[in-house]
Amino acid sequence: MFHPDLISQSCQYENKIVGMPFSIGYSMLYSNKALLQKYGKTIPETWDELIDTSKYILEKENNTNLIGYNGLFDDSEHGLCSLIEFIYSCRNSVDSPFPDMENEIFHSDMDFALNSLFGGNALFIKFWTLPNSMLELMEYDMAPLPGKLKGVSGTSIAGYNIGIDSSISKRKINAAIEALKFLSSKELQKKYLLNDDLISGITELYKDEEVCKHIRCDAFLKVQPIGRPTTNLYSSTEYYQRIINYAHQYLYGNETASKALKQISDLTAIHFISMTKDRPSKIYAIIFFIIVNVLSFIFLTSIILLFTKKYKVYFDYLSPSFWIVIIIGLIIILSSFYTTIGPYTNMKCKLHNILLLFGCTMNISPFLHKLIVDCPERNKISEWASKHSNLFILIFMVIDSILSLITLINQNPEVETVIFNEGENFRKCSAKGKISLVIMGLVLFYYFFIVISILFLCYIEWCVKTYIYDVRTITIAIYFNVFSATLHTILYFTNFKNYIFYFIINNGFIIMSAVTSYIFEFGFRLFIPFNKKKENEVILYINTIYNLRGNKNNMDNNQQTFSSNIFTDISSSSNNTERSNEINRKFSHASITPSIPNNSFFLKLVNYHNQPINMRSSITPSNEISSSKKSNVI
Repeated sequence: MFHPDLISQSCQYENKIVGMPFSIGYSMLYSNKALLQKYGKTIPETWDELIDTSKYILEKENNTNLIGYNGLFDDSEHGLCSLIEFIYSCRNSVDSPFPDMENEIFHSDMDFALNSLFGGNALFIKFWTLPNSMLELMEYDMAPLPGKLKGVSGTSIAGYNIGIDSSISKRKINAAIEALKFLSSKELQKKYLLNDDLISGITELYKDEEVCKHIRCDAFLKVQPIGRPTTNLYSSTEYYQRIINYAHQYLYGNETASKALKQISDLTAIHFISMTKDRPSKIYAIIFFIIVNVLSFIFLTSIILLFTKKYKVYFDYLSPSFWIVIIIGLIIILSSFYTTIGPYTNMKCKLHNILLLFGCTMNISPFLHKLIVDCPERNKISEWASKHSNLFILIFMVIDSILSLITLINQNPEVETVIFNEGENFRKCSAKGKISLVIMGLVLFYYFFIVISILFLCYIEWCVKTYIYDVRTITIAIYFNVFSATLHTILYFTNFKNYIFYFIINNGFIIMSAVTSYIFEFGFRLFIPFNKKKENEVILYINTIYNLRGNKNNMDNNQQTFSSNIFTDISSSSNNTERSNEINRKFSHASITPSIPNNSFFLKLVNYHNQPINMRSSITPSNEISSSKKSNVI
């Protein structure tokens, strides 16, 4: 029944209809009929026609008091409407969206425009709809404003809407609905329209013969309404004034049209990183996309090495399934990058945190399991963990799922809009509200509980001779993880002034965490076969351990020899004993440390930390140990 653009432009809020048009007004073009008839011109339908007609008649009339076009571009809200409808009228077609256009516009105010209408000293005037009875007293004809192309225009909307207050009592709701139906009915609207009491938004009335005898129906049927811009970032007054100021900097100052339009657009535009839009930030999205995918590919393909003869022996510290869990965790951490592409939403921020939660847990929980199982003092927890390794990891996954569910059902907004007076607005993830802060606190407590447990066990097992490399590289990786997690948490409470910088810092910390974890947990093992010095050092050290334990004579002659050439070279070396002693001093400085009485918990910790404990190495396989016992190099 109503004009569809009228409803969408003036009666909706957050995609919901909140009212119905009761009395409306349009901005229209008033054309001086006498002057047009005098020079055989018609009412212009495009801006070019208006300019050409105005120039022609102004030259012929040679009257300095005659105004070519009064555009109503004053400093008030009317000037804003004139600007918006002018840009809207420069669309390429009726169905085209609101464009960005550069063109030349003209200045006026309400009093001046109204005086010009009554005085007849203007050729064309832009003004709001006037009652037909008043229009008959003027020398002007009313028509839709012109546009860039014929049939394309833009018309600002004014008037009053009616609706039902959401706080109305239930006993009055039915009566209110009936009143709304009556006031918006075609019969009542027609009555008021014929009496010049209002301009109706019901399109069908302008096809009624009785109505069309009284008013210019063709003009109202051709209007293409455009509503006034709205935003929740500023108050209406402040927003309108900013738009007008930027427009005037172009109209009456030295600002370029492109910059003025960009400043107007930036008032409400929310900038974000995208790989699809043609914007400067696209290159950053592509660079990080390539980095994340290349790293993910490297991490994933390196799993194959767990099952190759050359490398398998260097990953004995954990089972292959645990190494796979760790690698998948790192890939999940990297995949959080995809939630930072495109506009930030509450769901994206929640998903970002969930991916980091699962990724970090999968990355470090297998090490916690191993350290608990290898605890030098046997206990029930260690015994249970050694028998239920999969269940151990599953428990952490269940905890992650519970925390993720709490995150998802949290109704507090997770997105903060960062607004700049002279800059580019953007959104970032943040923790707003008590519930969000409590959830963040729970996640951090849970994460740091795992981290502290790992560091505690690393301290105890620090001198486990054949796990020295594993324990110490795990410790380094954990410290890097803590550093990255701390910085990432700080991001939630840091004020950034540039959305590109925020994107780079946010993803940079995540990539740094994943890469350092991979290097110190997994990657360094890939280079051991290529480092003869390190491999020799490991072999000599294992031999030292077995000599100290008195196991030199207990050899298994049926085991295969690993790296026999290396052992042969070492056994024939003249400075072999000296090198062995050096390695022994380096890693076994506590081998003769006397046992500290275990009557104190802290003394017991120090005792475990300082005393070397002999176990099989994860980076030196069992067949190497067998070979080392055979070689009897010390």
